[in-house]
Amino acid sequence: MDEFVVPTVGETLAETVAAFHKMAEMQGQPVHPSLYGWVLDNGEEFTPANLDIEMGEPKNCFENAGQIALYSDEWDYAEGYAFSNRLLEHHIPIPIHHGWLVNADGETADPTWPDGGHSYYGIALSTERQRLAVVGCGTWDVLEWVANRQPEWFGRESISG
Repeated sequence: MDEFVVPTVGETLAETVAAFHKMAEMQGQPVHPSLYGWVLDNGEEFTPANLDIEMGEPKNCFENAGQIALYSDEWDYAEGYAFSNRLLEHHIPIPIHHGWLVNADGETADPTWPDGGHSYYGIALSTERQRLAVVGCGTWDVLEWVANRQPEWFGRESISG
């Protein structure tokens, strides 16, 4: 049996975006920008440090990370896609839309997944920008709102054009 090699989240996102574009071309449809593509273009790979952090409620990653980041000088909120170690144990490399924490050294902490993530790819927001995004969209998962309403934070165009 071949050894299971885990790709990075960035590689998987690139493959996903390419597949969406190929499907659209095959169907004679215009290629529409996607959130995956926007994150791929504007985000960065975060190597998990899996630093100790107080765990939050399961399946509540955006609020868990968001609450900590808003009230901490040590952590910024990050959102994007991540590989769960639990899924990788079963050879399932699916990028999950996820929220986590990142410090000034680029080290991550995950207050939702007890076993941490294998790799993370996304954007980090300062406390001020996170606060603006949460208020602007009215929810803790802010990635799509940022991509559509505040792309200049990353020097890019919005996914909606």
